[in-house]
Amino acid sequence: MTAVLFTCAGQRVDIVSAFRESGATTIAADVDPLAPALYHSDRRAIVPPVRDPGYVAALRNLVELHEVRLIVPLTDLDHLVLAENRDELGSAAT
Repeated sequence: MTAVLFTCAGQRVDIVSAFRESGATTIAADVDPLAPALYHSDRRAIVPPVRDPGYVAALRNLVELHEVRLIVPLTDLDHLVLAENRDELGSAAT
């Protein structure tokens, strides 16, 4: 089963649910523990804010822990951070 990590999941319940219903293992990550999408995913994680120096490391840990094959950013807040750190995030970010 493919594991998909959703960053800045927020209120994007529709997208997380669609991947989950399609058979993917969904991991939703957000800075806000009350973000609705967290509670519609198979796994959830509270991560530091995008601008925090520990943000990429937190995502990398999730990629490794859950064998994530795809990272889907759900806002435009972290596109540049993900692109600049694609090597550190492994094959999920390519």
